[in-house]
Amino acid sequence: MVGSLSPAANSTRFLYVYDTVMHGFAAELTVDEARRLSNTPGVTGVFKDKAVHLHTTRSPAFLVLDKDSGIWPDTDFVDGIIIGFVDSGIWPESPSFNDIGLTPVRPSWKGWCADGERFNASMCNNKLVGARTFTAGAGTHTEWLPGRNEAHDFQSPRDKDGHGTHVASTAAGSEVPGANLFEFASGTERGVAPKARVAMYKACGPMGFCSMSGIAAAVDAAVKDGVDVLSLSFGSQDHDFYKEPMSTALFGAVRAGVFVACSAGPDASSLRNVAPWITTVGAATMDWVFPASDTLGNGQVLTGQSLYDVTANRTDFVRLLPSACTAKDLVPDRIMGKIVVCAGDLGADASFGAAVQKAGGSGLVSVATQDWRMEGLVVQAFTLPAVSLSAREAEKLAADVRS
Repeated sequence: MVGSLSPAANSTRFLYVYDTVMHGFAAELTVDEARRLSNTPGVTGVFKDKAVHLHTTRSPAFLVLDKDSGIWPDTDFVDGIIIGFVDSGIWPESPSFNDIGLTPVRPSWKGWCADGERFNASMCNNKLVGARTFTAGAGTHTEWLPGRNEAHDFQSPRDKDGHGTHVASTAAGSEVPGANLFEFASGTERGVAPKARVAMYKACGPMGFCSMSGIAAAVDAAVKDGVDVLSLSFGSQDHDFYKEPMSTALFGAVRAGVFVACSAGPDASSLRNVAPWITTVGAATMDWVFPASDTLGNGQVLTGQSLYDVTANRTDFVRLLPSACTAKDLVPDRIMGKIVVCAGDLGADASFGAAVQKAGGSGLVSVATQDWRMEGLVVQAFTLPAVSLSAREAEKLAADVRS
């Protein structure tokens, strides 16, 4: 098979070899080489590599998991189960990956932690039992993106994006007492399977893009290492799953006895990861809110959300209405000492709040002109007195401004 390629097809053009969940390889080929290879007897298929994108303390209580009765104590908090995460890497220093009270991983485990940029194998423990990198093809899918050259990723299992660390801690984070965000939501943080072990297979590179070739290699390695569960929180909109190396690799994982869970996707209108051998997991809006209010001149109180806990009591501020809070809108002479209203499809994120503050603004009202992904408000950690309003509440604000 390899002999059918041109003489220039040396080992430097081969990215991965798959020998566990499926049999094949990933390589850089010309169009003619790919065509000739697809016509070679014994070759089931040749697929062009493509990119998929990543999908972003209350969950256990929301799911009515109790530490004293039920499935948690009955399974000893899922002790010993090894979950393999194919994602953007991991931040090993996070308290969510402490191994307090955990016994050594089972002797049959074959995984390991690889050294690399700002990541040493010694950072692993009885909680984080594996960490390797499969990003050889990921960067090729981001060359066209603005800021690509600045999006340096660690050449190691370390997580630049934060997504992998978030996903792993949500599913299998150890108990962390006193967790909070700016003193909000204080409590004990833990994952849904707090005694499960974590093995990270980094297949997603700069700017959250993951290559199919790297994903398949990560799945192949995870099954070979001996994971019990695979968790993948990304996907494409291509429903021809029988043509995808990722779905083929996951089929091999299921045949090997590994439970595979994939995310359904972040949008209510589009389902990802539809292969019938995958358990596709959706998400629901949590029952936790961080209420904040904005009192209008007529005394009407608008209710929104905020992660800023200092009250702005003055009532003589004047609201300005720049549509998107761009640099040209935020002129100090216009907004000094005033509350600024930023409007947009998703409202304003924390960076807009910082920009308003830098320009001398005294407060921010973030207005969402439509409900975000049909899930309501996305609460933000602003650095000045601020409140996020839903599209419905924003209509009341607009009426007050017009009056």
